[in-house]
Amino acid sequence: MKKRIKLLILLPLICLITSCSYIFDMLLDFNNTSYSTTSNNNKPASSVNIIEDYDYISPLQEKMENDDDFSVGMPSSGDIKVLVIPVQIGNVFFTENDLKRIDLAFNGNRDSTGFESVNSYYKKTSGGLLNIEATITSVYKTPNNKLYYESLYSRGENPEYEIINGAMHYFNETYNYDEFDYNKDSYIDGIYLIYSCDYSYEDDSPWWAWCYEYYTSDYEYYDNVEVDFYVWASVDFLTDEITYNHRISANAETLIHETGHMLGLDDYYDYNYDLGPDGGIGGGCMMDYNVGDHDPFSKIMMGWSTPTIIKDDITINLKPSVTSNESLIIPLREFDGDYFDEYLVIDYFTNESLNFVQAGHNGLFSKNGIRIYHVDARIDKNLGNPNRTGTDQFGNSYYNTIFSFNNSDTDHKQIRLIEKDNNNSIVNTEFSSNDDLFYEGDFLENFTNYDDEKVEFILTIDEITKEYATITITFQKEEQNSN
Repeated sequence: MKKRIKLLILLPLICLITSCSYIFDMLLDFNNTSYSTTSNNNKPASSVNIIEDYDYISPLQEKMENDDDFSVGMPSSGDIKVLVIPVQIGNVFFTENDLKRIDLAFNGNRDSTGFESVNSYYKKTSGGLLNIEATITSVYKTPNNKLYYESLYSRGENPEYEIINGAMHYFNETYNYDEFDYNKDSYIDGIYLIYSCDYSYEDDSPWWAWCYEYYTSDYEYYDNVEVDFYVWASVDFLTDEITYNHRISANAETLIHETGHMLGLDDYYDYNYDLGPDGGIGGGCMMDYNVGDHDPFSKIMMGWSTPTIIKDDITINLKPSVTSNESLIIPLREFDGDYFDEYLVIDYFTNESLNFVQAGHNGLFSKNGIRIYHVDARIDKNLGNPNRTGTDQFGNSYYNTIFSFNNSDTDHKQIRLIEKDNNNSIVNTEFSSNDDLFYEGDFLENFTNYDDEKVEFILTIDEITKEYATITITFQKEEQNSN
């Protein structure tokens, strides 16, 4: 959820990071995989065998599992069960409509919500690979009032920690918590705490939305599993307007965004305008401004999309990414099949399906056209601003991510939209516009990576129809010496 001032506490998975079953043939074989889940929250490492039905880890989650400083919350594929706890803060009661709205936000569909639920959204964006099934508990009433938890927060403590511990014990006889650990890594895949208070824009208030990791100094087992990542959000987010002219029954966009963090995805907006360049994506995706579908880079990282790697001349038809998860990559460096590199990502944006309701709002395009992103997804501790902790000269927390570069405080963005009109509107206004898309007859010629190495090619948009876009990419060939 975007709150410009709040920093590290909103970051994913501590915060660090994709159309169908054919992805398994393209990536590494993880059959009979066993790995260690290591967390930087003083939890001992535990090596466990992944269950036979879960033998795949997405590209990003594999990287995170192999890094001692990061761990993963929710698996990006499978039938994932999550625990949703309505939390009554003192005497701030839920209404009957509140509780109905919570159920719709997690388990509803487009018809019943007017937008999407967490379940229906992730089924669509993952191409059917991720099915999030929410078990919603009865209301858990906290033993203390609102002022008590505000006092904890003002002292730098996490008020939701006490709530998590109390709720887990309270429901211990009602639920088998082991059922909420799909990949059998000894951690519950995801917990959502939906509290009854209004949310607040004040920076010194705990009444906001974030995804965080539950830190403990000792084992806290519930049915042989521990609590790990959780989402904290007000029920009032579910009543926010989604656009100025569209009425909905339950607005799940904040929960959908925070679920992205639960999966390991970074925020793509700028936390700190005083560090690094301005610009970025321009708002128009779920991990930037809570709108539309996930962007193609995120889908690649999640294993929901296997892009076509373009190294030779080609004319290719590209289906709409929102319904097919198709995309193209043009490498900007030597490419060995590892997505943790620098490249262009190209997809065909259409204002349908997950993009339909919010099209034309907050940087989400209202026209159909080609999006081109410049991505630097390298993971190299000698580059960028990796894994920093502490505060800068302004007293702001550094952005913590597994990647070398991010969209907040490094010397260039991890992901930015290439503006067709080249007028820097994203830098000036924060939002992208329809003029930033590439349309039939448009082209992109040559491109220089962040080391000033030029890749010489011409990308031309030959044709755009409702069903597909035809793109031709031609690389400049070295002249052959003739005798």
